[in-house]
Amino acid sequence: PRMGAAGAILLNGTQLLMGGDGANGVMNLIESFDPITNVVQTVNSPSAPSVTSAFAATLMNGNVLLGGGWTTLATLAASAQTYIFNPNTLNWTTSGRLNQARTDTTAVTLSTGAVFVVGGSTIGTFLSGSSTNNALSSCEISSLDGSTWSYAGSLNTARSWPAVVVTNGGIVAAIGGYTTRRTALNTMELYLPSVNNWTIAQSLLNIPRAGASAVVLSDGSFVIAGGCDGQIFLVPIEIFSASSTGRGWV
Repeated sequence: PRMGAAGAILLNGTQLLMGGDGANGVMNLIESFDPITNVVQTVNSPSAPSVTSAFAATLMNGNVLLGGGWTTLATLAASAQTYIFNPNTLNWTTSGRLNQARTDTTAVTLSTGAVFVVGGSTIGTFLSGSSTNNALSSCEISSLDGSTWSYAGSLNTARSWPAVVVTNGGIVAAIGGYTTRRTALNTMELYLPSVNNWTIAQSLLNIPRAGASAVVLSDGSFVIAGGCDGQIFLVPIEIFSASSTGRGWV
């Protein structure tokens, strides 16, 4: 069992779960899930980094980019280090550092193949025991090989643990998250890569939430599930309708 693990889907559909925080501390355990055979197995990769609350995304060349998070329970301080995992050789290599150390962030792969990292925090959120979590508004974008990072347009509202999706039209949506006072947000922002700018959407979540998961459906709508409202973990699921007859959360 673990929390704070990072997940990525390989080009062949295999799903990876990396790192996290378990009963004995921060882990370097990697497990894979094959949706065809329905088999979960441990990946033998001794060089895997020990990190939790990191982000992960798959690059166009098939490698996995893992970065940020935190490694030391004593401080929960965010890391700026990133790593590249080669699923063919099962080897890890150290890659370029983020401009801003960040944990509790979310990453997506853009249509260009670059990895886009949204918000986050300078300290671990759930275990800090603090009413503040130093949420970040800054965002970063990687080179295509994941070796270098540049700042992108900043969010209008600093948020850690946002749910982030890339819509069918290539727009990035950042949904919910925690503010610097660990208050869950019900707002959504939209990022247009061509102009490198975030705008605040008018539609609001029915329930403020952070740490939720979101996926885009074939019709362009997207679903957000789970998360925490700052007090309790959530069961209700919300859908953002992208139909021509109306847009909003239901």
